[in-house]
Amino acid sequence: FSAVCSESPQVLLPYLMAAYVQCNSDQIRAEILSSSKAIAKRLGMQPSAMMFLYTLDSSMLSEAPMEDIKNMKKEDEPVENQPSSDTLCDHFILSMTNLALEGGPAAGKSSVLATPELIETSKLRYIKSNDVRFLLHALNGLSRNELVGYLPSLLNMPNDFGGFKAVVMQIFSNRSP
Repeated sequence: FSAVCSESPQVLLPYLMAAYVQCNSDQIRAEILSSSKAIAKRLGMQPSAMMFLYTLDSSMLSEAPMEDIKNMKKEDEPVENQPSSDTLCDHFILSMTNLALEGGPAAGKSSVLATPELIETSKLRYIKSNDVRFLLHALNGLSRNELVGYLPSLLNMPNDFGGFKAVVMQIFSNRSP
């Protein structure tokens, strides 16, 4: 599955995201992400696949029947407390990105230089979701003016992504003088 998905991410990633978003259990979502590590690692080697990942959203959720996944839930987990589809899509994309980049700056690891296309896609995803975490992997490719413009948002980087320390590390990693 990993080899097929990395060869045709436009076909298979929406199904994987649909499975993640449409199930009603955090435990099953964790299993989906755990099972997706090999796929994410292969995606990290392909800039076009990473860009496609950032363009996914809840409107692209597969229309394939997912009733078996929807009905899988822990007995004590109420369905009404589930996050929105958009929130789950964002979480899936960020998790896959972090897996693809081996934890990236939040894990204290230097990341790959972002391509201009990935930088632009990251900015668009940030604008759409207003989630500053989408900018993290593109920071070392932003101009000084862009960094200054995003700074107020970057100061609020969530601690689960390394907080502002991760922002500083990312800005200075692999950056040309």
